[in-house]
Amino acid sequence: MIVVAALLALCSCFPPGARDKANEMMHQTMRLVADQQFKQVLGQVELHKLRFGRYPESLGEIKFLSAFDSAAIRAVEYILLDSVYELNYVGNGVTDLNGQTQYVPDITYKDEFWQGLGCSASNFRK
Repeated sequence: MIVVAALLALCSCFPPGARDKANEMMHQTMRLVADQQFKQVLGQVELHKLRFGRYPESLGEIKFLSAFDSAAIRAVEYILLDSVYELNYVGNGVTDLNGQTQYVPDITYKDEFWQGLGCSASNFRK
């Protein structure tokens, strides 16, 4: 929290346009992280189905997670439906340079990405 406040204070020292450029670069990085985290959790959910023959009741049921997987799980919302699930990216609490918290990037995967997966609904699926 202190680091974020210090960064925001420093941002006022940026030359004109530099803050916007830095914020856009931060959003690009956040999009990459969101893409990675979403796919990590999606993969773990699908692997659970392969191992145990069903989707997990909750993400806490998934075994053998790395520290990176655990961080990714905190950035998504998982809802088990009948025989499929909904997976939404909700963010990881990062605040951008304009003070926008929980920035959720606008990511949409092509229809072919979803083929063979049990994820029937997502904020990354339009």
